[in-house]
Amino acid sequence: MLNIARHKEAARSLAWMSLRNKSFKQVRRDQENRIYTSMAEINRIRNIGIIAHIDAGKTTTTERMLYYSGTIENPGEVHHGNTVMDYLEQERKRGITIRAATTSFKWRGLNADDFYQINLIDTPGHVDFTAEVERSLRVCDGAIGIFDAMQGVETQTETVWQQSNRFGIPRLGFINKLDRIGADIETTLDSVRNKLNSVPLLVNIPSGEDASFDGIVDLGTMRHYSYLDDLGKMVEVEDCDKDHFAYEKAMFYRDRLIEDLAEIDDTIADKYLEGEFISHIDINNSLRYCLRTKNSVALHCGSALKNRGIQPLLENVVNLLPSPQDTESISGSDVSTGQKIYRFSNPKDKLCAFAFKVVADPIRGLVTFFRVYSGTLKNRTKIMNSKTGRIEKITQLFRMTADEVTNIEELGVGDIGAITGVHNIRSGDTFIQEDDPERIQLSGVSIPPPVFFCSIEAELSRDQNKLAQVIQDLTYEDPSISVSENRDTGQLQISGMGELHLEILKDRIEIDYGIKAFLGTMRVAYRESVSGKTRHTFTVDTKKAGKSIFAELTLEVEGLEVDHGEAEEVAEAEEYVLDNLSEKTTADSSTQHTDAEKYNKITRDYLKLEKRSERKKVDDDKLIKRGRSREVKGEDFELLRSLDSASAEILLGIEDAINTSLESGQLLGYPIVHTRVRIVDGKWSSLRSDELTFKECAARCMKEIFMKSNKNLLEPYMRTEIQIPEYCLGDIVSNISGKKGGKIISINNVKQKFSDDIDSGRNILKCLLPLSQIVGYSKYLRSVTKGEGTFIMAFSHFQALSEEMQAEVLDNPFF
Repeated sequence: MLNIARHKEAARSLAWMSLRNKSFKQVRRDQENRIYTSMAEINRIRNIGIIAHIDAGKTTTTERMLYYSGTIENPGEVHHGNTVMDYLEQERKRGITIRAATTSFKWRGLNADDFYQINLIDTPGHVDFTAEVERSLRVCDGAIGIFDAMQGVETQTETVWQQSNRFGIPRLGFINKLDRIGADIETTLDSVRNKLNSVPLLVNIPSGEDASFDGIVDLGTMRHYSYLDDLGKMVEVEDCDKDHFAYEKAMFYRDRLIEDLAEIDDTIADKYLEGEFISHIDINNSLRYCLRTKNSVALHCGSALKNRGIQPLLENVVNLLPSPQDTESISGSDVSTGQKIYRFSNPKDKLCAFAFKVVADPIRGLVTFFRVYSGTLKNRTKIMNSKTGRIEKITQLFRMTADEVTNIEELGVGDIGAITGVHNIRSGDTFIQEDDPERIQLSGVSIPPPVFFCSIEAELSRDQNKLAQVIQDLTYEDPSISVSENRDTGQLQISGMGELHLEILKDRIEIDYGIKAFLGTMRVAYRESVSGKTRHTFTVDTKKAGKSIFAELTLEVEGLEVDHGEAEEVAEAEEYVLDNLSEKTTADSSTQHTDAEKYNKITRDYLKLEKRSERKKVDDDKLIKRGRSREVKGEDFELLRSLDSASAEILLGIEDAINTSLESGQLLGYPIVHTRVRIVDGKWSSLRSDELTFKECAARCMKEIFMKSNKNLLEPYMRTEIQIPEYCLGDIVSNISGKKGGKIISINNVKQKFSDDIDSGRNILKCLLPLSQIVGYSKYLRSVTKGEGTFIMAFSHFQALSEEMQAEVLDNPFF
């Protein structure tokens, strides 16, 4: 299988190319039912995600990884619709990844005596499925960013890069499609540095250009790998010395790599300044340091479609990216007390696992994907959802390669797997062993709000109830989808991230569940808010079902002034949700949070009073005598106390009722956002108050406050990137700034390589546009650009409508 030109040492170093001369079936047998339980074996696990813009080559790269590892016999092609990872019919038909697919395979590293376990998640590149990327990166220790050598860093790449920044995971990069005419390494290096604000560290280069790309030079070892066959498995290796045709080019890039490392690594800097030789071991050690502690990325060159450069990329997955053992511990909070709890990456510690994804499978039911952070999970055992306290039994434990399963009996620390049989664990939940008294909850992820909605109806009336249940199951799988019933028409309404998102949801309902359904007109999912301050006191003092009840609350509602920043700052709008809106919308947020929880604040101002143990009497406390006709006893006195001494159940019940009230406004029933609710004070009775009474009191108080307050409609604004030819730039800009009411952030001109024609370039416009102006925008863009223009968008923020626009929407709420 392997043609080696020189050196027995080189032959040994390329053993990973030939898979140790093992057959496909032998390698598959080596992989089956291997459980990593010891600390040394945990060090051989790598959990990585593949991230990039749509059509950059993520799935093709993943297919080649599976092929060279021996997991599959023949790599599939996206354009042929036969890939392992894109297994949904909609994915193969559309040629895009819709659902993040998990796979596990073994890889034998250089001079290694054993295999490494690589758990890989292939994520979508389309902006409508950003939530899939967010959930996947939450459980990864590293990531691989794929860059199109023709385009450099594209818009969605910037988005997923910011997501990986939030989780602080080191990344490798793969400059793909270098076999194409016009491909340019420098384009990617510049855009990584300028757009991603990362230091690009190029670790290998192609020895040929464009169609002649048939070899790679490793800059650390200065060895040249020539691919002798189309499948990339027959490789010739030779030293890239002074007589080699690629020597000068390789030395140029090697010197630049060392200089870049010296800028951020003092060890390399000292050797460089003293004129010492810097070996490939020094370079690898420095790369590991830079990737894990500095904002940098190790870039590799290749062409996944032409089977070039995948093996060196896999080699550096095990050499440069961290293992679960490198994260010694993980922290969470106790559900009951809020205290911080630690779990250690040790198989002997108590079980702690994080559910990052739930899939509604028509055959297996709900399949829950998870990562084990401590302890060991065994098949057919009972587990507890730490959030709810509910105990459930696992019926099946397995690993998945896309939609194929391999049953296993246990899963150890750092590994990723899936279970069936549990019905009450959702994305973002933590599960532990059933008898664990410490109910630890790990941090979740933040999911952007849905911005489009439409009605959905079954073709046959007998399927309508089944349709509602199917959609509810699919919301468990995708938290960025929501479903509700229109209170006026009784129609089911679904909300999502975009038109494609909802169209694919409809396709899945038809293909996977056999229900023919129709979508209504796409509409903008507005939000509601208030301006100014409104305070109200409400008292419940009556009898209900023969029982006397009492509760009193004083609440104040105030609109939040949210600074959207300058246009340039708004370009990183995904950070806006995390940093500018709510103390609850952090990396510790659960994926199940509603808009009410994510975009609003609830404050308990009464907590500023003295502690109960330090207070003898508060002015509002009263002693009321009950029962005049009989002897007065201690229990015949009712004590009305201030709210700061109420039970935790009452206080949490008040907040729960407030959040429920914020989920539906009084203008058009949209969720209420950008609002602060202050719980000013209240009274509770030692005899007549309970949680349900205060929930009722809070709900009625909120309703009356909103009836008195000034209410506003808010519209989603989208961060939009539009690519257009040079000749129509003026028309597009004037349309955006004028009729569309948008705001231009930047205009970048990208000239086509090998062309001096001024009209051959393309302009990339970044702007903010109201979502209502984007519906149907693709038709206008095709018309103006003669079919050459494209655009993508992502949610930025909510912004209040003008009085005229609000009146127009209220007069025509369904158009």
